[in-house]
Amino acid sequence: MSDVVYATDGKLAKRYDVVTKTIWHWAKFNPKFPKPIKINGCTRWLMSEIEAYERDLEISNARAQWLKNIEPKLASEFLEATGGR
Repeated sequence: MSDVVYATDGKLAKRYDVVTKTIWHWAKFNPKFPKPIKINGCTRWLMSEIEAYERDLEISNARAQWLKNIEPKLASEFLEATGGR
């Protein structure tokens, strides 16, 4: 069984090179950003959820870049066929 790893807002701010206020903004207003949990009165994020979020973000960015680089007509047809996903 693997150990559960938690991150503070400070650790996440350092990871993304932002201030802690930005982490809280993302947690509140970005529905895809992992929500924090309370542990004995301390707020933490599960690193497994943060890493999953990052993987999803990388996939989304790669897909967006790919769509930008293909012919506009093909991109339109692809989006239509996949329902914009």
